[in-house]
Amino acid sequence: MLTVEVRSATERDQQLVVDVITLAFSTDPMARWAYPDPATYL
Repeated sequence: MLTVEVRSATERDQQLVVDVITLAFSTDPMARWAYPDPATYL
């Protein structure tokens, strides 16, 4: 069985967290509508 560690993000994790959230909402139609400019969206 795989053991998973859960911890709070730190400042060192900031870019990784931003990347994960960006990918999580990358196909969300509402997010795409709210940020129509590709440079702002991603």
